[in-house]
Amino acid sequence: MSKLERLLDWLRPVHRQWGVLIAVWALVGLTNLGGAELWDIDEGNNTEASREMRVANNWVVPTFNYELRVDKPALINWLQILSGMVFGEGEFAARFPSAIAGLLSLFAVWTFGRVWLGGLAGFVAALVLAGSPLFVAAMRFANPDSMLTALVSWCLVFLQMGMRSGRGVWWFYAASTCSALAMLGKGPIGLALPGAIMLVYLLMAGGWNRIPWFHLPGALLLWLAISAPWYIWVGTETKFAWHKGFFLQHNLGRFSAPMENHAGPLWYYIPVILAGTFPFSSLLLLPVFACDKQVRSTRMADLWPGLALVISWLMVPLVVFSISRTKLPNYVLPAYPAVALWLTLGMVVWRRGWITPPAWLVRIGMASMVVAGIAMAVGLLVAGGAIPLGSLAPKLKPLAGLEWVAPVGLVLALGGCAGMFLAHKALPSIGLVAATALAFTITLGSWNGQTLNQHKAPRRLAAQLPPDLALREARLGTFDWFQPSLVFYAKRPVDRLSAEKDLITYLRHPIPAYVAMPVARWEALKGKVEGAGEAGEVLPDFYRRCEVVLIGNAAARADR
Repeated sequence: MSKLERLLDWLRPVHRQWGVLIAVWALVGLTNLGGAELWDIDEGNNTEASREMRVANNWVVPTFNYELRVDKPALINWLQILSGMVFGEGEFAARFPSAIAGLLSLFAVWTFGRVWLGGLAGFVAALVLAGSPLFVAAMRFANPDSMLTALVSWCLVFLQMGMRSGRGVWWFYAASTCSALAMLGKGPIGLALPGAIMLVYLLMAGGWNRIPWFHLPGALLLWLAISAPWYIWVGTETKFAWHKGFFLQHNLGRFSAPMENHAGPLWYYIPVILAGTFPFSSLLLLPVFACDKQVRSTRMADLWPGLALVISWLMVPLVVFSISRTKLPNYVLPAYPAVALWLTLGMVVWRRGWITPPAWLVRIGMASMVVAGIAMAVGLLVAGGAIPLGSLAPKLKPLAGLEWVAPVGLVLALGGCAGMFLAHKALPSIGLVAATALAFTITLGSWNGQTLNQHKAPRRLAAQLPPDLALREARLGTFDWFQPSLVFYAKRPVDRLSAEKDLITYLRHPIPAYVAMPVARWEALKGKVEGAGEAGEVLPDFYRRCEVVLIGNAAARADR
């Protein structure tokens, strides 16, 4: 018996699988979680909205910059407020709810894989998900996508478990609860997405008679009891202005037209999923061999209901968000658990000897790891300035610090090189890809983009303000530049000035006034406001690829 086989035997008890899975989650999702300053735009918006709700002791109406915010329902804010009460206000507390949601998603695919494929399949599926870079990135990011993925996953797991067992109806109400919470976390997609997935699944695999239709009204009433009170309350508090902005602009509007320049072709999410699950996606074609007629007729019959749900779970989000005119990589995140289960199917049937994929196909997958690893390492060296491009890209400004992350690409390259010699062996190949993927995501998670802090302006701009600014009569604004996290770090309203005349009037105010703006704009305006000048050092902002400076009027400079 090989060492890998002895390790698998050791892992068979459920408590050991749970222990290893929680340890992997902690390494992937919690290491240096608060190391990076808030990422704009989403993290700045969500975290500041939660801070304002906590300060105002208002758990109903979301605000940002002390104005109504209609982008998201309030569940993410509630969780961030509770997290802040435990860990203290900051980046770690803002991201911790997403990390917990990531753990729930891991246990969802563990449960589904164990019930569907048996043995250690659930554990493998959870490791695949934990080794998927985009899923890990969402787990470390302060927005509702990780939470939506967890709730949709458990909704589908409860439905599948209930239909499979046929005993009791608790699972029907549990699925309804998950959908209702998803409605509070992300909006109508929390109901529409699992509903559409189950509809497609029933059309593919049947099972209409196993749905407890008699309990449908009760499940609907439970769904309304959980989700409706807040929607009604926020509507009455805002005279339904929140509903108008959220449902019409941020749901129908995003679906029907590109918003904030986030457009993309119909095939946008195919490379996103391939990159987001790499290097496991190098084995994406393995399950196709299980669809061979002989294999399907002799061994796959019992697996078909679960496979039909996995296919529906993967294809519905992919199709829906591909049709949507507004596209962002994180939109398709709810499909990632299905991708993990699909990949696990291929690994399981290969390991059991049901299929024998050609060695050349596996070697192509391993070679893609080598190419991707080398490309990533070179790209980071270029982006960090360690490899100057000179006249090839004269406008490219390097981001110092990225060059130190380049060795992470070698993790992929070395794993791919080793895999080239194991392409004919199922268990060693699968183990190598899993080890490479987890080493890759753990390393990226430990870095967490922390070296880019020196290229973010908001926190250091806020540090240049007088420490007691929030307690004094003073003003803070921005001109031709704005990042939402500035409001969070400054802990006060930020006025957005849109015209030069507004800026001049602002700086002529008799009370202290500060304005953050691009250096290039300030150079053109110097001398137009008597007494105004730089109130801090020049800072880089890699979002806008410009330098930003804090300007103070005469009263502000005298006050310092």
